[in-house]
Amino acid sequence: MVNNNFDKRIKNITSKVEPPKDFIDFTDSILDSLEPKSQPTKINRFRRLPMVASFVLIFLFIFLSPVYAQLTSVFDSFKSLNIFNKDNSDDYINSLNITAKDSDVTFNFKNLVISGDSIILSYKATTPYKPTSLPGIWDSDVNINGKKVEDPLTEDYGTLISEDNGYTYDMVSIIDILDIKNISENDNIKLNYTIKNFDGVDGKWDLSLNLPKEKLYDKVYYADTNKTLETSQGDITFDKISLGQFYTKALYTVNNTSKDFKFAHYIIKTDKNETLLSYRGTSASLDGSSTGEDYFSPIKEKPDKIWIIPYETNYDLPSTFIKEIPAKDLMNLPKPYSIKISEDLTLNLLETSYENNNLKIKYKFDGTCFDPHIVSLKYNDDSYVNQKYGFNPNLIRADEGTLTYEISNLDDFKLKVVNQNHIIPEYDKQLELSVK
Repeated sequence: MVNNNFDKRIKNITSKVEPPKDFIDFTDSILDSLEPKSQPTKINRFRRLPMVASFVLIFLFIFLSPVYAQLTSVFDSFKSLNIFNKDNSDDYINSLNITAKDSDVTFNFKNLVISGDSIILSYKATTPYKPTSLPGIWDSDVNINGKKVEDPLTEDYGTLISEDNGYTYDMVSIIDILDIKNISENDNIKLNYTIKNFDGVDGKWDLSLNLPKEKLYDKVYYADTNKTLETSQGDITFDKISLGQFYTKALYTVNNTSKDFKFAHYIIKTDKNETLLSYRGTSASLDGSSTGEDYFSPIKEKPDKIWIIPYETNYDLPSTFIKEIPAKDLMNLPKPYSIKISEDLTLNLLETSYENNNLKIKYKFDGTCFDPHIVSLKYNDDSYVNQKYGFNPNLIRADEGTLTYEISNLDDFKLKVVNQNHIIPEYDKQLELSVK
């Protein structure tokens, strides 16, 4: 997402840089890094890719990290997880089947949900060229009931599904509409959304529709953010924390920022025994203070209280080996199968299956996990195996979730478990907030 030609030139240059495989520290990741208009830091918390470009504009730091996604359909995942509060998820999902074409790029808009402060849009995009990384919406406008947001912050997920007649991507974009207030006051919702640049290609792709307000997904809850979290990185004030069943979002400001600040390290625990993991973050620093936005795992149940638990990281500390299990032996383990990682953390393998070259591992952590990537499938030579669905925040969670790998056999693989030595929790600084 960009808003001027300079930003587009930067994205055009850096999007052509394809990182080598040998510096991937963890298993698969989710999103292609796109630069928001304020030039923030934008990275996946649990991947470390080298900086491909560095610019300083009035102490404004840019940190670029191209990463990738493998999803089938985010909407299919929502349905299969039964996380909707209504009996039929179609009460929220607007089926579109609208096609828009310009500049040799074709969009087929499939589904749309308006959830809290975001539009969630699923679509297929076909281009005549193959981008070196996951494409995305660089510039757009959204207008709801006459209220317009130019170039809204946009997060893109997706995967390449076809190379016939061009390159077709199955995509989901989360479009921020935080600035558009009180949508539900109107009986009907008139939406006009225009994509103005897709992966560096200028054009005009329009989506217009009228929705009854009953189609709004209104099960989004807000924490009472009236306290300050004191950390070694600075004093963090949360401007807003919204908790929903598509995602959880936190907006924050950091005062007295340390000079090496890139993003805030913390997880969110709920009184429903859920651990919400940050999978995507943006931040921008200026004159000793920073602003940021983080996306977390969605909630499954409305909490009454949440706890913000900060932590520090030290990736120089080697992970301690806990256990390896040959993949073919996973099928015959008695379930649940428990693996003690530390005094206060246990991994439980709940179900395993291998069908049509897809290995699925359902898991649950007892205790507080800060990094679910301590459990991963490896080749027998210890090299990494990419997860089929990437870092889908609905499937890869810090409390319980499902790992899925597409592999041709079981003989060449093993499940490896290590500890989370690189995480240093600061429980004494945790913050308790109530939820409305």
